[in-house]
Amino acid sequence: PPAPAPPSSSLAKLPALGAALSTVYDGALYPPSALVDGDTTTVSATSQQANAWASVRIPEGSTVDYVAVYNRNDAYSYFLGHFAVWVGDAYGDTSSLGASKCAEYTAPSTFQGVMMLRCASRPSGSYVTIRQLGGVRYLAIAEIIVYASGEPASPPPAPPAPTGATTTAIRGVVKEMSNQILFVYRRDVPLQMNDAYGG
Repeated sequence: PPAPAPPSSSLAKLPALGAALSTVYDGALYPPSALVDGDTTTVSATSQQANAWASVRIPEGSTVDYVAVYNRNDAYSYFLGHFAVWVGDAYGDTSSLGASKCAEYTAPSTFQGVMMLRCASRPSGSYVTIRQLGGVRYLAIAEIIVYASGEPASPPPAPPAPTGATTTAIRGVVKEMSNQILFVYRRDVPLQMNDAYGG
């Protein structure tokens, strides 16, 4: 099952700035906007296709910790099946250099309700995409809500300390540069040439 979410007090709901589907089954009955309208009784749906996706836009560069996927609450809940969660740079982005898959899950065929999926890698991006995996079928979702924990993302690891040989080489370069800078600086004032080298 999906990882349990931390206490709601530690999560911040990210604003939903838009939504899109890979295809639209019926724009009047099942529009993309149903993904982010705050109403879990409305449903968005694609046409039948392989690898159908549903995406929501969030503030640029947001760190994603959890994604809540609300399955449709009726006899067609089995449509969802096996899917993955991606964070990327555009609607439907699962393949760019900035795209990152952060969760994967198979919804039970009779499941109706919400799945809280943890993005353990805490990727950053501007779009969250739910993409079906497997055969041709409809993708029908009631709501997608994206959360951040409020904690800063982990900084990259520090580079390794220089070795003895590297340290010696760096000191030599710094010393040489110091002499060059001293020479240039002291040539700007009326000094003898030997004064520029400390002679």
